[in-house]
Amino acid sequence: MIRNARARGIPILSGSDTGNASASTHGRWHGKEAELFVKEVGMTPMEAILANTSGNAAMVNLAGEVGVIALAKLADIVIWDSDPIADMTVLQRPEEISAIIKDGRIVDREGIAGFRELSEEPGRSRKFAYAS
Repeated sequence: MIRNARARGIPILSGSDTGNASASTHGRWHGKEAELFVKEVGMTPMEAILANTSGNAAMVNLAGEVGVIALAKLADIVIWDSDPIADMTVLQRPEEISAIIKDGRIVDREGIAGFRELSEEPGRSRKFAYAS
């Protein structure tokens, strides 16, 4: 069904159920979705990455504001040791993350004892999710 929708020009995006506590924690399945977009839907690896980033931003009328790497834009960036274009499964391996940039600043993962589960979604995420 998703393959057919894509063939008809319907945008296919990632993460609509993210943060649904009964299904999964925030961000847990984005990497797997990207892999499935490539293997099952027929997207290129770059199309799958865009479905997780700038495609979602465009859908909520934030094209060019978030989901892009550009001067004076909100910068949340994850950098892996490996190339996700060559191997999409790297997006499912947080132990291979080499750097995170959050709101334009490099996250000191050593200083915060690595990654931790959030007790609730950050306020700015809600703001973007419900913007009209």
